[in-house]
Amino acid sequence: MPWLRFTNGAAKHRLTDQNDHRREVLAGARVPGSVPDRFGSIQQRGNTVAKVKTAPSAEMIAKLGAEAVARVLQSETPLKLKGKEQAVFVSTAGANGPALERCLHGDPAWLTVRKEGKTEIVSVTPSGFQAALPFLNTETLGAAAARFAPTIPKATDRVAFLNDIALTAPAAVLELQPILEAAIRDEQQERAQAEAAQAARREKEQAIARAMELWKANLEQRKNERISSLQRALLAEGVTIDLAVKPADSAVSPEPAVVTVTEGNVPKVSVSDPKTDGDFAFRRDVARQLASAWLATWKLDRPDVRDFLEPAMDNVPELGMIGEVGETVTFSGRLHEGEAGLFPGDKAQIVRPGWILREGEDAEHVVLKAFVSSVR
Repeated sequence: MPWLRFTNGAAKHRLTDQNDHRREVLAGARVPGSVPDRFGSIQQRGNTVAKVKTAPSAEMIAKLGAEAVARVLQSETPLKLKGKEQAVFVSTAGANGPALERCLHGDPAWLTVRKEGKTEIVSVTPSGFQAALPFLNTETLGAAAARFAPTIPKATDRVAFLNDIALTAPAAVLELQPILEAAIRDEQQERAQAEAAQAARREKEQAIARAMELWKANLEQRKNERISSLQRALLAEGVTIDLAVKPADSAVSPEPAVVTVTEGNVPKVSVSDPKTDGDFAFRRDVARQLASAWLATWKLDRPDVRDFLEPAMDNVPELGMIGEVGETVTFSGRLHEGEAGLFPGDKAQIVRPGWILREGEDAEHVVLKAFVSSVR
């Protein structure tokens, strides 16, 4: 005879509901009065009791990640990232998910994954090896380091890594000695390659410098040939340039200026700073002759010859141009000349610039006035 008799159907249903509720609580399912937290755990609300799941701590995530790296290092066969067999992580459930994320995307990352076809290749980074050291016993450390060392690209970094392992686990030296010797040979080869690359780079730089000198010489020759042609064209138009060094006497300082224009040579003007009245007079004479030849290029409409003369004129100290073509100026009889009807203070436009020689802070000598037209 049963030890409990149901007096009616309502009581039976109440007992069944209570049992179902108890099973839901024990299973961690959502029950009335409870709310899931951000990890999917059930929290208590009011008098309702539910099973609570806590988020994995940072220490637990780091420990799981480091243990996973150690598994990669200790495995003699390649491991895939996730799976039930030959894998770093069986699944991403629970704390495995954050641990996997830490290994792949932490700062710094401990694992890297690359694909060769459909196969995943999981590799350990130097930072990952350091993180896994506490989980590697001394018996397996040497073998793990021997497998890991060849993945370090630079021989210098490989030698430093092997030395750190030797200091941490001296027993591993026997296994790592051949790898160290190979790393030192690679380091010497890398050094020789770097020296050869540096020598090749230096030789290339020297070749570029020689080529640049030849380039300049070719351009200089081209310029000289063009100048020679322009000189012949200038002489054909009846313009002569005869500037030479005046003999030294009591009124003129010895060789205060040198102005030469010869066929096949770039015009060179070298005028020293004047000190005497004779020096100033000689510099004015040089400026007048240059300005006269320059003015002839305007009358003959030879801008190419003018471009040849202006660099020579720039070499005369304190000789400057009055205005620029198209510039609007206030007419001054001392600096400008032009059509009738222009008076001092009128607005004018420069048609052809002039030249002025500055002689000290306040003194100026107008060599050639600028030609202007009225502005209406």
